[in-house]
Amino acid sequence: MKADYVVCVDNEQVVIERSSKNMTDNVVDQLIARRKILKMTQQDIANATGIKRANIARIELKKTEASLDSLIRIAGAMGMILNITLDEKE
Repeated sequence: MKADYVVCVDNEQVVIERSSKNMTDNVVDQLIARRKILKMTQQDIANATGIKRANIARIELKKTEASLDSLIRIAGAMGMILNITLDEKE
């Protein structure tokens, strides 16, 4: 079965089928893991991106759905590239 979305973050490929929320949740989980590996705080990310720390917390807690722009800025703050490829449905 061909996936509707393919998300690549930091050379790890995650295939997401159909659900935009699931796609965002998986990306957020990877960003949280990377932040912890780098020993960065939410405030460090906020300082680097201009996104308020409270909003970073809401994104990580999945209390709000992050915009694509926010995800790209957060990934960039940790030296990551967010690459999303959309395929045509068969």
